[in-house]
Amino acid sequence: RSAQPILSAAAAVVEATGRARDELALVGRAAGEATTPAVIALDDQDAEAAFIADVCARAPGDVAVLYRTNAQSRAVERELLKAGVKYQLLHARGFFDRKEVRDTLAYLKLLAHPADDGAFERVANVPPRAVGPRSLERLRLQAAENGTSMRAAARSPSPNVPKRAATNLAAFCDALEALDALREATPRPAADAADDAGAALGP
Repeated sequence: RSAQPILSAAAAVVEATGRARDELALVGRAAGEATTPAVIALDDQDAEAAFIADVCARAPGDVAVLYRTNAQSRAVERELLKAGVKYQLLHARGFFDRKEVRDTLAYLKLLAHPADDGAFERVANVPPRAVGPRSLERLRLQAAENGTSMRAAARSPSPNVPKRAATNLAAFCDALEALDALREATPRPAADAADDAGAALGP
């Protein structure tokens, strides 16, 4: 299904490795307006992703970006978002849609905005700390009645919250406050803050 210039380039790569190529001739579809493939040498994956995003942003039509491993999607997606290029992943989950990434972002949001109840609910039991949906529902009601955030309510849960969950929520708040103090004392990039959160909150 590829145009002949693509197949010819692929065959040249195979031959350059010194491996024997199948005798079957590779015949591509009519080239039409296909251009000769180009090899672009870039410093690292970030430069590569930026180059891809720039090409996509300037392209008059749709562009297909192929990569070998899912780990490569992060840099490409990041640069496409920065460039304002809309994209769709096929047969794969986007880097920013992965649970572990959303959880990490929720932790960072909670550190930046302690009153973010959505972020608090997402990570209150991540990693598992025996804080179930019912405990969170009761904590949510307590926060609404007192006009506070769920994080503030978790510092002194009402008797309606099971004792084990209340104890673990208080410990969770202690860990968040320790991270707050660390962040204020030594401002660092978000990636380092995420590492700190992982170390403080456990596996």
